[in-house]
Amino acid sequence: MESYNDVNGEPICASKKYLKDLLRDKMGFKGLLVTDWEEIRQLHNFHKIASTPKEAVRIAISETSIDMSMVPSGIYLFIF
Repeated sequence: MESYNDVNGEPICASKKYLKDLLRDKMGFKGLLVTDWEEIRQLHNFHKIASTPKEAVRIAISETSIDMSMVPSGIYLFIF
């Protein structure tokens, strides 16, 4: 599970460098990568790197290697 934090201003949930390049490629992690509770939505609400919740989903899913997002309801699920 990735976490809510950021490293030097880069949210882990949106980080290709940490989730794909380091965790998956360099360290060889092959397991299921799950976001922390509502973390993708926090890319919009808290971290302010996504202009909309839909953009947050695009960033987190297409730019990293996240497999599943934990969400309290289906209202933030988008298909793109």
